[in-house]
Amino acid sequence: AIAAGDAHSCVLLSSGAVQCWGAGGNGRLGSGNENSRGDEAGEMGASLPNVDLGAGRTAKAISVGAAHTCVIRDLNDVVCWGVGATGRLGTGVEDDIGDGAGEMGAALTAVPLGSGRTAVAMSAGATHTCAVLDNNTVKCWGGGANGRLGTGNQNDRGDQPDELGDNLAAINLAASRTARAVVAGVAHTCVVLDTWALKCFGLGSSGRLGSGSTSTLGDGANEMGDNLTSVHLGTDRRVMSLTEPGRAGAPTGTAGDGSVALTWAAPASDGGSAITDYVVEYSTDDTTWSTFVDGTSALTSATVTGLANATTYRFRVTARNDVADGVVTTASATVTPAAPTTTTTTLAPTTTTTITATPTTTLAPTTTTLAPTTTTTTLAPPPAARSLVLRPFAPLATTLSSTQRRQVAAFAATLTANDNITCVGGAGSGPVRLLRDLARSRANAVCALLARRVPGVRTVVGVAVSGKVQVAERVSTPAEAVSQQVLPALVVNRDLSRRVLVVAQPG
Repeated sequence: AIAAGDAHSCVLLSSGAVQCWGAGGNGRLGSGNENSRGDEAGEMGASLPNVDLGAGRTAKAISVGAAHTCVIRDLNDVVCWGVGATGRLGTGVEDDIGDGAGEMGAALTAVPLGSGRTAVAMSAGATHTCAVLDNNTVKCWGGGANGRLGTGNQNDRGDQPDELGDNLAAINLAASRTARAVVAGVAHTCVVLDTWALKCFGLGSSGRLGSGSTSTLGDGANEMGDNLTSVHLGTDRRVMSLTEPGRAGAPTGTAGDGSVALTWAAPASDGGSAITDYVVEYSTDDTTWSTFVDGTSALTSATVTGLANATTYRFRVTARNDVADGVVTTASATVTPAAPTTTTTTLAPTTTTTITATPTTTLAPTTTTLAPTTTTTTLAPPPAARSLVLRPFAPLATTLSSTQRRQVAAFAATLTANDNITCVGGAGSGPVRLLRDLARSRANAVCALLARRVPGVRTVVGVAVSGKVQVAERVSTPAEAVSQQVLPALVVNRDLSRRVLVVAQPG
């Protein structure tokens, strides 16, 4: 990661170390002096020291203000150094930190965030700093001019003892609303809500708050919460670019009969939110990719079924968390499924020698003819998989219409308690992350309704972004009723935009 202030820059290295260069005034480089770095030969590279964050401590995130620097350490706490005026460092005083010996490392004081609270995201503005906490609330400290702290007044916070921690209330964003991300500017602050809406407060000049006026917001009573309107980003538009997981390792595959067993390495970073699923795709031409719908799993392995033997495939994987999808992996080496080899063994013929003894008593031969008995057992074929494609949902809607409910009710009448139900939401074209989340919500709603109508069914939810849709179908073979094998159910060329595909398979 990299961050730049007014006159200095900092990087977060892959080792978790932090290095800064540029203007050193007020200790913003965290070097223990005010010397600038990078303006003379021999000051960079191996000569550039790591910032002392404390014995054994590393950084997870970094943000740079006009003249101060903050990091989230591996303890999920926040420490800052540089200019201390207005309380932007969150130390309870206005002293500069990092410009003298003995001020860094063990001397750094974590910003009080509240009892038991830690930070998951953080942003340093010109004279204030904000953090998203682990309970998805936002707190800001430092210069309060123009309402940039969202406290309903213009008071500075963090420049006096006992102003932070539990004494600093979380920003009121709206009733029952939480935060996903925060960014602090020169004199204003913007927050992405859990609804993906965007709200800004602080200095309003030049329209920087996106409110349709130049009024300052957040510096007076009744300007925050539900009274603070969201920025109008366009019809049905939301902020989506947040913290996504990193790129997983390229998958490797082992060929099977119509299948390939894949394994891959988890990404080095989950983006601050646990990996919830891996999207597996396959292609025969490196151009058109199909998604293998295998439900939701955080395992770093999968067996892709329904492939054609003697056909060459490549595979790729995308890590997913609750926020977004990561970057897709590089494609695997080619893998070609093949039918198992049949081995024929020829046995030598058996020679039988018969010894005949002369009988002392001759009995009349008795001939008994038994009518041959033929027993034919006919096994009933397994029930066929059934499918349903719902009528399209209205744009952005996730609640079933009365027509869709009637479709689901009629389909539920064909189900039994042991059936396996797969609901696949079609994303369609447009902003991928928004449409993917809508598709998943719609599929969840359909499967939940079927589960209520037919208790005992097992449900799996998936999302189809593009290409073909493949669902693993489990059926019994007539030859061996007690064994199970997995056969593919492939849905080709369906327009699933704003629709949900439901596949029912016998248990």
